[in-house]
Amino acid sequence: MLALLRESSRGGSLYSDIYTQYGPAFNWIWNSFYSFFNLTYNHDTGRLVTLGCWVLASLLIGVGVWRQTKQWYWGLIAQFATGACYLFPEKFKSQ
Repeated sequence: MLALLRESSRGGSLYSDIYTQYGPAFNWIWNSFYSFFNLTYNHDTGRLVTLGCWVLASLLIGVGVWRQTKQWYWGLIAQFATGACYLFPEKFKSQ
């Protein structure tokens, strides 16, 4: 994915020069994100961006549960449960 984003940011044409299965919106959003924060396309940055997405997703799920239940501890439990699913996916996959 990082190679795809790097090549499309260098001006490569999607579908003719670069194979992609996600479409132009995916490339536009992530290239805009990387250029706005002046990030390089390498594995360390990719890992940090992925971690940030995980934290943001678990936070949004926790806030959503809190707003639905009006009880902060259910929101916190949902946030930690979501984070555990991201960190330990092999423990939560179906048989």
